[in-house]
Amino acid sequence: MSSVTSPADVEVLKERAVAARVEKFRQEQGIADLAAALRRYYQVIVKAQLPMSVEEQLVLLRKREPVPAGPLAELRQRRLDVTRERLAKVEGIPEARLQVLAESPPAAPEPAPPPAGAASAAAPESSSAGGRVEFGITGESD
Repeated sequence: MSSVTSPADVEVLKERAVAARVEKFRQEQGIADLAAALRRYYQVIVKAQLPMSVEEQLVLLRKREPVPAGPLAELRQRRLDVTRERLAKVEGIPEARLQVLAESPPAAPEPAPPPAGAASAAAPESSSAGGRVEFGITGESD
């Protein structure tokens, strides 16, 4: 078994990290309004030009956020644990047959599609794991 994370998983974890950091700053500064807290956060912490809307401000902070390696590893482990438990307890597969594969690295962002009309010599892409847990069952067939 091997747990897989997607670019969407990375973005959600970055979003949570940014929201927690801004909320902590807002509380420390005693600012009630999120928009005012973001303006102040950009002045004090980011020191970059403030985008026009609150959503654009949050998007920029998420882009600047590093990949959260610790939370991604925890997410992969939780997915692996839940899948192993389900396969063993619900599906009745002996735990000895469920082998853990080497940990997969976080999924890289998907590349941009080629320009319209550009010919591609690459083989067709297989479908992405998209946050699913992939597993293999070893041993004799049933």
